[in-house]
Amino acid sequence: MANHLIMLNAKNNQDPTPGSPMLGLSVGPTLLLPCTCTSLYSFIIYPVNKFWANKKYSVVKGNRTPDINPKVSSKHKPAASEVLTLHLRQRNLPHWTSYFVYYQDVWNDQFGLSYFNWKVDGKNYQILRTGCYPFIKYHCSSRAYSDLTAENNLYTLLKLLNLGIPTLAYGLGSWFLIKYSEDVVMPDGNIIKVYFMNKEIPDAMY
Repeated sequence: MANHLIMLNAKNNQDPTPGSPMLGLSVGPTLLLPCTCTSLYSFIIYPVNKFWANKKYSVVKGNRTPDINPKVSSKHKPAASEVLTLHLRQRNLPHWTSYFVYYQDVWNDQFGLSYFNWKVDGKNYQILRTGCYPFIKYHCSSRAYSDLTAENNLYTLLKLLNLGIPTLAYGLGSWFLIKYSEDVVMPDGNIIKVYFMNKEIPDAMY
């Protein structure tokens, strides 16, 4: 990459100086942005994905131990929305719950939604959702239906303006803080694990 920038500067009759803040500016943002994204993927996202692809962890009683999960078929992953619904049912429609699910375990059918209503068996929930690699995070609160279009658009815009960097940091940091997990049994018998930072008390209001 450095040699490429030097060649471009030389072509424009510029004298690149190592360590100079002007080095490489002649290539313009159209090249710098893709290079930055490629570097982010190559040095952070790809190695993390490779590490977690075959080994997941949870913390049980203070000890970090590998989970042995039934592998989810890559041809038919359950929808994230289905996992959401079944998790709420398994919890007997709690007042609130907050969990993580791995991207690789579900079909992300709610992509682009940040704040929305979700009704399960006649009970309405307001859902705060964000993608925070390698997880999708859901925070569910039982509340009356209201129009969340403006809030959803605002939260989504903020994530776009931040290029997803804070959510990526949140996801990577959460991996070290997750302490508990639960099984969500799907209709076809597959098990999807959802993860929690804290043990949730049944019927708790907060």
